Amino acid sequence: MGKSGKSRRKKRTNSNTKHIFILFVVLCVLAGGYYYLKIYSHEEAVVNPTLDETAQYSILENSDSSKYMAIIIYRDNVSINSISSTFYKSEIFWPYIYIENKDVIVNPLNMGRDVVLRIPRLSDELLNTNDTASVRITKDLADSILNSVIEPI
Repeated sequence: MGKSGKSRRKKRTNSNTKHIFILFVVLCVLAGGYYYLKIYSHEEAVVNPTLDETAQYSILENSDSSKYMAIIIYRDNVSINSISSTFYKSEIFWPYIYIENKDVIVNPLNMGRDVVLRIPRLSDELLNTNDTASVRITKDLADSILNSVIEPI
């Protein structure tokens, strides 16, 4: 067998080493992708509430997940504040839901039944209740909406 037998074994060993290296690279890429998706899907899970038996809404198919956090249909009369509290963890951010849905919400104080709402994605900076400027802007927006929608007595 001489030289040709050693040469074949050496080529086979080099080939196996290349295959193992390629497999290692592919596994690293898959692990990195999994880690990346896990971080962003965890962020999504924290933001999006889960449905249970007591939920007063159903989540519809969201065709524009980059713009909307969810598209929902409320089954019962609920306040827009509770919707904001459910999705944004604070009642003060209801004006952004109203602005996105003012074509279907006539009065933010009385939404009615079976209203399909688009819940917009908001930046973390805007949702920061510790930021006084963000809270002031949101409250000013709420006041202007309520003043324009509700007729004085």
